[in-house]
Amino acid sequence: MYVAYDSKDEVFNALDSEVEKNKEYHCPVCGGKVIFKKGVKIQSHFAHARNCSCEFETYKKESSEHLEAKKDLYEHFRKKYRNVEVEHIFKTGEKNDIQIADVFIKDNSIAFEYQRSVIPFDLIKARTRGYMKAGLKLIRLIDTNKFIKRIKEL
Repeated sequence: MYVAYDSKDEVFNALDSEVEKNKEYHCPVCGGKVIFKKGVKIQSHFAHARNCSCEFETYKKESSEHLEAKKDLYEHFRKKYRNVEVEHIFKTGEKNDIQIADVFIKDNSIAFEYQRSVIPFDLIKARTRGYMKAGLKLIRLIDTNKFIKRIKEL
């Protein structure tokens, strides 16, 4: 994940903020402890501490390729629009259900989802409904190479 909060609930974005490595941060979804990771070989990001029970499973398991695609989209749209967010959290219903858009252009209410993994169609439908309920336009970007490879395996 690229976004985390500190103890004062200030937002830190690993892509464009000065993030202190030894400071304590927490997940914007579950409130659990996250650790800032930065290195020569890996993109700066936050990761849940061990044994975290974040209910938002996909937030814990994004591949390095998915993180890189989010970063590239975020940086691209920041050059063209003023209010762009990575990992925009929004409510989808009355029960305070939430979803996280990979990249969000706030001025136009356009959310971008990069789909790299194969997930059930019902989940895609549910997520799409969430965007509709929130009044956001959705553009889904699909890594077709991954899907074609998966189909060939079947």
